[in-house]
Amino acid sequence: MSVSEPAAVVVVVTAVVVGAAVVVAAMVDAGADPVVPAPVVVAADPAAEPPELEQPAIAATAASEPAAPRNCRRERAGCREGSWVFMGCTVPRLVGHADAVFTPQLIELSQRAAELLTARGDTVSVAEGSAGGLISACLLSVAGASAYYVGGAVVYTRQASQAFVSGAVDAPHGMRGATEEFARYLARSVALRLGTTWGIGEAGAAGPANPYGDPAGHGWVAIAGTNEDARRLLTGVGVRSENMLAFATAALLLLVETVERTG
Repeated sequence: MSVSEPAAVVVVVTAVVVGAAVVVAAMVDAGADPVVPAPVVVAADPAAEPPELEQPAIAATAASEPAAPRNCRRERAGCREGSWVFMGCTVPRLVGHADAVFTPQLIELSQRAAELLTARGDTVSVAEGSAGGLISACLLSVAGASAYYVGGAVVYTRQASQAFVSGAVDAPHGMRGATEEFARYLARSVALRLGTTWGIGEAGAAGPANPYGDPAGHGWVAIAGTNEDARRLLTGVGVRSENMLAFATAALLLLVETVERTG
């Protein structure tokens, strides 16, 4: 055997081991039980060509399957509806669970608001506190929302309010949160800051009671624009998530009613 023969053996053995690793990785990715191949003994033959690496088969995606986002792959093991895998993190596709947030009433109000605003060529912006972004989320849940929704902010703290909406209108002296005055201030401010036809303001106590002594479920929603209005809520419920849904529902209902009254 010549001096170069051991190098050829190393190349061949390495190629076989790498090929086995690729096959095992492909089986794991497909959800199959990995089977570690038995050791392979390769005869030393300096004239032999290294074997070609077998490429893992790529399963065809059914035409009915939704396209996976970039850098994602679909997995079905243990998940009836499947899941997205993004950067190594598995995120379940909770098909049907969106109804727990977008209730039938919220969906109906969002669609009605979209119809009214689109037909009029109006736009809307949102400054919400305890609703936590649900008002904006509902408005954006309707296809074509870019025609009427301009933007919004969650002004949950004094710092957020000062950063996102202050300066557009003068703040009344002694104004505090979770009041009609504050909700109207938010609605007017966000409408002026973003230049929209309508502004929605929301402020309340989702739970527990706020530092001002307002109970959980107390809140105010307001609409600013061609017509203005405000409405108080008092749900009597101590569950934060339920009050957040109630505040968002009240805001969208007030928007629809106010726009419908506008000639």
